[in-house]
Amino acid sequence: MLDFVLHNSTFPLLTAFLLGLLTMLSPCPFCSDMTALSYLSRNVSNMRAIVMGSLCYVLGKCFSYTLLALVFILGAQTEGVRAFFETYGEPALGPFLLIMGVAIAIFSYREAHHNHDCNSHTHEHAPHRLIRSISRVNLKPLNGPVACFILGAVFALAFCPYSGLLYFGTLIPLTMMQPMSWSWLMPVLFGLGDALLVMILAILLSKGMASIGKMTGKMHSIETWLRRISIILFIGVGIYMTVGIFGGHHHCGPGCEHDHQHTEQCSHH
Repeated sequence: MLDFVLHNSTFPLLTAFLLGLLTMLSPCPFCSDMTALSYLSRNVSNMRAIVMGSLCYVLGKCFSYTLLALVFILGAQTEGVRAFFETYGEPALGPFLLIMGVAIAIFSYREAHHNHDCNSHTHEHAPHRLIRSISRVNLKPLNGPVACFILGAVFALAFCPYSGLLYFGTLIPLTMMQPMSWSWLMPVLFGLGDALLVMILAILLSKGMASIGKMTGKMHSIETWLRRISIILFIGVGIYMTVGIFGGHHHCGPGCEHDHQHTEQCSHH
């Protein structure tokens, strides 16, 4: 099927976008997509920040896919790079999510307590003092567009066998067959297809939660719980995937093993 697409594509730009959609709709990126969705839609009281963050997430994915494609255009061997990212890209995602989750939790803690009186004589336990001390570190970028861009850029590089086949086995050869003047648009459209649904869902979810918050008068409470859910997902998925590394398995979502078998079959044809 992919060989047919590769050699019979009449509209390569549309094909690149559709390949991105196939990557996003596959079971492999399920964990990362859910984590990104929770992160992008957490600030329901600030729709402008959500739209900007979602756009930066899309740009992050497009950036990584385009930069990687440039490596092949300059002459790198596809199989070696593909093997590297499929071997180390997804396993590195678990620790990354875990670290991000802890950092976001610390930032959220500081935001929740920034109005407390610094001169309070209330007794603080050692863990409380430790967290307060750590929270003095400047973690503000974790709450802005830069963090969304980094999230998209890192998630794009976490290839599983199925997404690796679509990107390295189909998109890159198709890109190499196009004129140099516009071939760079191929990975950009691939990234757009891969991230577009997450962006749309994040905006729709945020609007829905904002409407509920306005009707119930509990906007702050809803936003607080969405942030907590985002932190739980980051840390939970991070632990889940990190444990999978030491267990010798890749946990990339329901049906991933089926995709892996399908990829192996495609590779033999």
